Amino acid sequence: MITNSDPAHIALAQRIFDRQFAEDPELNREMDDRRKQLMFQDILYNFSFLSTAVKLEDEKIFSSYVLWLYELLCNLMKDLDRDRIKDQMISHYTILKNSTAEFVLRRSAGLCRSNDRSCHTGYRTGGGQLSNIRCLPLR
Repeated sequence: MITNSDPAHIALAQRIFDRQFAEDPELNREMDDRRKQLMFQDILYNFSFLSTAVKLEDEKIFSSYVLWLYELLCNLMKDLDRDRIKDQMISHYTILKNSTAEFVLRRSAGLCRSNDRSCHTGYRTGGGQLSNIRCLPLR
């Protein structure tokens, strides 16, 4: 069930999803339709945890979530080894960081039209900085 119905978040999630598959062709072999759907939902969940961490200026919220998700995926995706799952996640969070920062910068620079929903991600540049999102070490 997708709980985040903000059109800007869904559009950004779709771009992140598409980019990850473009950069890692192995994903098409490893992911059936069900896994792809769950992966897309996870991107939206990532936004929720990231947004909370930024608002509260507490990186540990997001890093704890990432480690929990890694362990969960390792248990659910037994056909893939832990290193492959780690590589997928690092790639994903790198794309997430770059894509989110790009849209925040576009919005901050005034490059967005008022009706350009893709620029309105709901994240602010004040307080916690999105540029501080790092790829987290996974066990």
